[in-house]
Amino acid sequence: RVSTGCRRRSGCADELVRALRVARIAHLRRLLTEYDYVVSMDADSLACQKPDFALKGAWDVALRPVPVAVRKGPARDLPPYPPEFSGALLILRNTTATQNLLETWAALYASYNDGKHPTSDQPLLRVALRAAGARVRYLPVRYGCAVWSA
Repeated sequence: RVSTGCRRRSGCADELVRALRVARIAHLRRLLTEYDYVVSMDADSLACQKPDFALKGAWDVALRPVPVAVRKGPARDLPPYPPEFSGALLILRNTTATQNLLETWAALYASYNDGKHPTSDQPLLRVALRAAGARVRYLPVRYGCAVWSA
């Protein structure tokens, strides 16, 4: 049996998970200043296809949509479009909008704690995407496969 992580267990170390997620965003911000593109994947995901950096059209961040919306926290007031997505695979393009996105996401995550979902970062990423005006490219599901769904 594969553990589903902190979000589904009681008594887990929320402060450690939050520290890990704060560090992830900080590292993405630092790496984006050094590279044209940065790919970030959760530890419980697999790369099922090589990312296509030459995606047509203007985009700042590419992500995989998910079929079910998780409308919690500050994301509960957002319209249903753009759709919910998985933050397990992020392809970030070095643009001003992406840098603003990461800055906004970091600030939201650092200041938000609703008590019920203290480690939840994906709804905050969705809010940050909308606030920063980053252009989103939705990737086919085949780009990243969650280990727990296999």
